[in-house]
Amino acid sequence: MYEPPVSKSAAQLKKRLTNLRNARRMRQARQRAKLRRRQSLTTAERAIVLEKTHKRCHICGGKVPRRWQADHVFAYGSGG
Repeated sequence: MYEPPVSKSAAQLKKRLTNLRNARRMRQARQRAKLRRRQSLTTAERAIVLEKTHKRCHICGGKVPRRWQADHVFAYGSGG
């Protein structure tokens, strides 16, 4: 098993930790850049959803209010 070399001083340890943190931040930034931006439903798509559901919430069955948010029944990452 690989073990990184032990730092000989506090300054070296600080530098190593700073480099590791910066590398992690860069990886995270690249990953975020790869994600697709979610698109809002168009007016026509919202009308289709309301028609399909008879203006009812798919979770509680209550009437959908005038202002509502669409939710993904299937996880967004799975194409929902």
